[in-house]
Amino acid sequence: MLVKSLFLVASIVFLVTTMLLAVASIRLRRAAKKEYDQILWIRAQARRAIEQIKSENPDEIVTGLQNLRALRDPGVSFEAVCQLQDLIDSDNREISEQANATYKSLVRTISSSAKGTRWI
Repeated sequence: MLVKSLFLVASIVFLVTTMLLAVASIRLRRAAKKEYDQILWIRAQARRAIEQIKSENPDEIVTGLQNLRALRDPGVSFEAVCQLQDLIDSDNREISEQANATYKSLVRTISSSAKGTRWI
């Protein structure tokens, strides 16, 4: 009788533990999917911002610079830094100031993300 009771208790504990693990893994999967979707959205917006800074329209260039600064994506930021020098030297004062501010922000973003790597 005692063995049957212990077996029953152990079975119940096992089932509860299994259910808790299943719920935790489902929550983890949902959180990972949400994070992945956010990363994809940020990358798409950053690529769009890079296209904007290639524009001839000053308002669109400023918008692209502001978007890049706000998004802070290290991968796309590295690509954008190369294009910012021409904008920093622009005759348009607003574009030049925005490009300089964006350049400083992107360099900080790249530096802070590089600190977490082993090879730097």
